[in-house]
Amino acid sequence: MFDDVLDTTFVLSSLLDDHRYFWTIKAVDTNTDGTWADDILSFYTYLPKAPESFSLIYPNVDDTLDSRIVLFGWNESLDPDPCDSVEYSIFFSFEDSSISIIPESLWVDTGVVNTEINIDSLFLDIIEGDTVSWWVAAS
Repeated sequence: MFDDVLDTTFVLSSLLDDHRYFWTIKAVDTNTDGTWADDILSFYTYLPKAPESFSLIYPNVDDTLDSRIVLFGWNESLDPDPCDSVEYSIFFSFEDSSISIIPESLWVDTGVVNTEINIDSLFLDIIEGDTVSWWVAAS
């Protein structure tokens, strides 16, 4: 396949992402068919990709909440990279203040990620009738 490679380095192109490739070497001279190395080595190609898109589910836009402990839910975002996991951050914005948190407890139920958050723990001066914006980032 690479009979014309005479250098000690060789650049491979067009390798597929998330694949394992194996390699070895054969030493030849003008008098013999050559000898293969005892070892077969491998490497893995990996190009990091962002988690897949997802959507927020609840609470809905313009929901009126009747408790200071609120259930937040969104569709699960999957990471296309093998062995990677998705971490979620929730962002809250109120008037001129904003805060982001990494939820301490998440659970997934039929593809929906859930967490309960005590609004009082956000350190925003939210009172009844205030509007709070929220969004989630997956990384």
